Amino acid sequence: MNQEAEAALAKQYNATATPDDRRGPGWNRYKLNGRVIWENPANKGWATAMLVEDRHVDHHYTTTLEEAFRYAIHAGSLVLPVVHLNGTSREELMDQREKAWEAIGDAFEAVKQMAPNGRDYYPIDGLLEKAIEQHKRRLRTLQELQDELQEEIDRIGGKGA
Repeated sequence: MNQEAEAALAKQYNATATPDDRRGPGWNRYKLNGRVIWENPANKGWATAMLVEDRHVDHHYTTTLEEAFRYAIHAGSLVLPVVHLNGTSREELMDQREKAWEAIGDAFEAVKQMAPNGRDYYPIDGLLEKAIEQHKRRLRTLQELQDELQEEIDRIGGKGA
Protein backbone atom coordinates (compact mmCIF):
# COMPACT_ATOMS: atom_id res chain seq x y z
CA MET A 1 0.00 0.00 0.00
CA ASN A 2 1.49 3.37 -0.97
CA GLN A 3 1.58 6.43 1.30
CA GLU A 4 -1.43 8.05 -0.37
CA ALA A 5 -3.53 4.93 0.13
CA GLU A 6 -2.41 4.67 3.76
CA ALA A 7 -3.31 8.33 4.35
CA ALA A 8 -6.75 7.82 2.79
CA LEU A 9 -7.32 4.72 4.91
CA ALA A 10 -6.26 6.53 8.08
CA LYS A 11 -8.60 9.40 7.21
CA GLN A 12 -11.48 6.97 6.57
CA TYR A 13 -11.01 5.49 10.04
CA ASN A 14 -10.21 8.83 11.72
CA ALA A 15 -6.82 7.49 12.80
CA THR A 16 -3.93 9.83 13.46
CA ALA A 17 -0.56 8.76 12.10
CA THR A 18 2.95 9.77 13.11
CA PRO A 19 6.27 8.35 11.90
CA ASP A 20 7.85 6.29 14.67
CA ASP A 21 11.46 5.28 14.15
CA ARG A 22 11.76 3.95 17.71
CA ARG A 23 10.71 0.56 16.35
CA GLY A 24 13.01 0.91 13.36
CA PRO A 25 13.11 2.83 10.10
CA GLY A 26 9.85 3.05 8.17
CA TRP A 27 7.44 2.34 11.02
CA ASN A 28 4.29 4.42 11.45
CA ARG A 29 2.35 4.79 14.69
CA TYR A 30 -1.43 5.26 14.57
CA LYS A 31 -3.76 6.11 17.39
CA LEU A 32 -7.33 4.95 17.02
CA ASN A 33 -10.08 4.44 19.55
CA GLY A 34 -7.64 4.65 22.47
CA ARG A 35 -5.38 1.99 20.99
CA VAL A 36 -1.99 2.12 19.33
CA ILE A 37 -1.22 0.48 15.99
CA TRP A 38 2.32 0.16 14.69
CA GLU A 39 2.65 -0.51 11.01
CA ASN A 40 5.68 -1.25 8.88
CA PRO A 41 4.89 -0.69 5.20
CA ALA A 42 8.13 -2.44 4.21
CA ASN A 43 7.08 -5.68 5.88
CA LYS A 44 4.76 -7.43 3.42
CA GLY A 45 4.51 -10.55 5.57
CA TRP A 46 2.07 -11.61 8.21
CA ALA A 47 2.89 -8.81 10.69
CA THR A 48 2.13 -5.77 8.57
CA ALA A 49 0.28 -4.12 11.44
CA MET A 50 0.40 -4.74 15.15
CA LEU A 51 -2.34 -3.53 17.46
CA VAL A 52 -1.15 -3.01 20.99
CA GLU A 53 -3.57 -2.75 23.88
CA ASP A 54 -3.24 -2.43 27.64
CA ARG A 55 0.30 -1.11 27.88
CA HIS A 56 1.73 -3.43 25.25
CA VAL A 57 0.48 -6.56 26.97
CA ASP A 58 -1.95 -7.77 24.34
CA HIS A 59 -0.65 -7.89 20.77
CA HIS A 60 -2.80 -8.63 17.73
CA TYR A 61 -1.07 -9.17 14.42
CA THR A 62 -2.96 -8.55 11.22
CA THR A 63 -2.12 -8.87 7.56
CA THR A 64 -3.34 -5.39 6.62
CA LEU A 65 -3.53 -1.99 8.19
CA GLU A 66 -7.27 -1.92 7.52
CA GLU A 67 -7.78 -5.12 9.54
CA ALA A 68 -5.89 -3.51 12.43
CA PHE A 69 -8.11 -0.42 12.18
CA ARG A 70 -11.26 -2.54 12.11
CA TYR A 71 -10.07 -4.51 15.10
CA ALA A 72 -9.21 -1.33 17.03
CA ILE A 73 -12.66 0.11 16.41
CA HIS A 74 -14.52 -2.96 17.57
CA ALA A 75 -12.20 -4.36 20.21
CA GLY A 76 -14.14 -4.63 23.41
CA SER A 77 -17.52 -4.99 21.75
CA LEU A 78 -17.46 -8.05 19.54
CA VAL A 79 -14.36 -10.20 19.64
CA LEU A 80 -13.30 -11.29 16.18
CA PRO A 81 -10.64 -13.72 15.05
CA VAL A 82 -7.63 -12.15 13.40
CA VAL A 83 -7.09 -13.50 9.90
CA HIS A 84 -3.43 -14.30 9.22
CA LEU A 85 -1.33 -16.87 7.39
CA ASN A 86 -0.89 -19.21 10.38
CA GLY A 87 -4.56 -19.20 11.37
CA THR A 88 -7.86 -20.41 10.03
CA SER A 89 -8.61 -19.03 6.58
CA ARG A 90 -11.12 -16.22 6.11
CA GLU A 91 -13.26 -18.58 4.02
CA GLU A 92 -13.36 -21.25 6.75
CA LEU A 93 -14.15 -18.67 9.46
CA MET A 94 -17.01 -17.37 7.33
CA ASP A 95 -18.28 -20.88 6.54
CA GLN A 96 -18.32 -21.84 10.24
CA ARG A 97 -20.35 -18.76 11.14
CA GLU A 98 -22.73 -19.11 8.20
CA LYS A 99 -23.54 -22.70 9.20
CA ALA A 100 -24.16 -21.62 12.80
CA TRP A 101 -26.31 -18.70 11.57
CA GLU A 102 -28.46 -21.11 9.52
CA ALA A 103 -28.78 -23.55 12.45
CA ILE A 104 -29.94 -20.73 14.72
CA GLY A 105 -32.50 -19.77 12.08
CA ASP A 106 -33.80 -23.34 12.15
CA ALA A 107 -33.90 -23.26 15.96
CA PHE A 108 -35.77 -19.94 15.84
CA GLU A 109 -38.44 -21.48 13.61
CA ALA A 110 -38.73 -24.52 15.89
CA VAL A 111 -39.10 -22.34 18.98
CA LYS A 112 -41.74 -20.23 17.21
CA GLN A 113 -43.79 -23.42 16.82
CA MET A 114 -43.75 -23.77 20.62
CA ALA A 115 -45.77 -20.57 21.13
CA PRO A 116 -47.86 -20.91 24.27
CA ASN A 117 -51.49 -21.86 23.77
CA GLY A 118 -53.87 -20.52 26.40
CA ARG A 119 -55.63 -23.90 26.68
CA ASP A 120 -52.39 -25.38 28.06
CA TYR A 121 -51.98 -22.87 30.89
CA TYR A 122 -55.32 -22.57 32.65
CA PRO A 123 -56.83 -22.57 35.23
CA ILE A 124 -53.83 -20.99 37.01
CA ASP A 125 -53.97 -17.18 36.84
CA GLY A 126 -50.89 -15.50 35.38
CA LEU A 127 -49.30 -18.69 34.08
CA LEU A 128 -50.04 -17.93 30.42
CA GLU A 129 -48.48 -14.47 30.73
CA LYS A 130 -45.33 -15.97 32.23
CA ALA A 131 -45.19 -18.56 29.45
CA ILE A 132 -45.56 -15.83 26.80
CA GLU A 133 -42.73 -13.79 28.36
CA GLN A 134 -40.55 -16.89 28.49
CA HIS A 135 -41.31 -17.63 24.85
CA LYS A 136 -40.49 -14.05 23.81
CA ARG A 137 -37.22 -14.18 25.76
CA ARG A 138 -36.18 -17.36 23.98
CA LEU A 139 -36.92 -15.90 20.56
CA ARG A 140 -35.16 -12.65 21.45
CA THR A 141 -32.07 -14.56 22.63
CA LEU A 142 -31.88 -16.55 19.40
CA GLN A 143 -32.37 -13.40 17.31
CA GLU A 144 -29.63 -11.56 19.22
CA LEU A 145 -27.24 -14.47 18.71
CA GLN A 146 -28.07 -14.64 15.01
CA ASP A 147 -27.57 -10.86 14.68
CA GLU A 148 -24.19 -11.12 16.40
CA LEU A 149 -23.09 -13.89 14.05
CA GLN A 150 -24.26 -11.84 11.07
CA GLU A 151 -22.11 -8.95 12.26
CA GLU A 152 -19.11 -11.29 12.53
CA ILE A 153 -19.79 -12.64 9.05
CA ASP A 154 -19.97 -9.11 7.64
CA ARG A 155 -16.86 -7.89 9.42
CA ILE A 156 -14.71 -10.95 8.73
CA GLY A 157 -15.81 -10.76 5.10
CA GLY A 158 -14.90 -7.07 4.94
CA LYS A 159 -18.46 -5.72 4.61
CA GLY A 160 -18.52 -3.90 7.94
CA ALA A 161 -16.32 -1.30 9.54
